[in-house]
Amino acid sequence: MNWTRGWWWLSQWVLVLWGDIMRNVLVGLLLGRLGETILGRVGSSVPLDHPHAKHARDALWRHLAVEGKG
Repeated sequence: MNWTRGWWWLSQWVLVLWGDIMRNVLVGLLLGRLGETILGRVGSSVPLDHPHAKHARDALWRHLAVEGKG
């Protein structure tokens, strides 16, 4: 009996898994590039020096500090 005959499912599984990984990477790159293109055309909706952006950033850092302590 050929010992590789029982392992065909593993090779099929690896091919399917590899295909899924490659598809997800390509879709992620495409969507990331699309997002960069859209943001490049529209521009940032909130400038980084805007008071609301500073408040949100400070609130995030406070939240992360509390989570880290506890």
